[in-house]
Amino acid sequence: MNNYEATEPVEAKTSCKVRVLSACAVAVMTSVVLASPAAAQAVSGSPTTSGIPGGAMVQKVIDWGMQYSLWAILLGAIAGIGAWVFGAMSNNGGRQASGQKVLATMCAAALALGVAPQLINLFFAAG
Repeated sequence: MNNYEATEPVEAKTSCKVRVLSACAVAVMTSVVLASPAAAQAVSGSPTTSGIPGGAMVQKVIDWGMQYSLWAILLGAIAGIGAWVFGAMSNNGGRQASGQKVLATMCAAALALGVAPQLINLFFAAG
């Protein structure tokens, strides 16, 4: 029997210390969260753009950003379709699959871009 088998690995000691520290951190955070509702004061807010200097411009910049994003998504979709067709016509399965993945990704990106404002409003209203 050599000395290496009798000693505990350094990784085991370190992981044990990490587990203990993690458990302590969770216990402290849990006690803070449970105690905080009694000490917290109520806050309220209703977002509005009236009276904000440049509020209309910020909205315009957001709209422009969404439009540029849609154009970029369209270009990506066209490139994906091109790769898909080129791969199919040249009997190159890898390029064809790549084009399909790009097209699917662009469709998902367009969906996410279109749904994002509604999701934000939904979660704000639910809160």
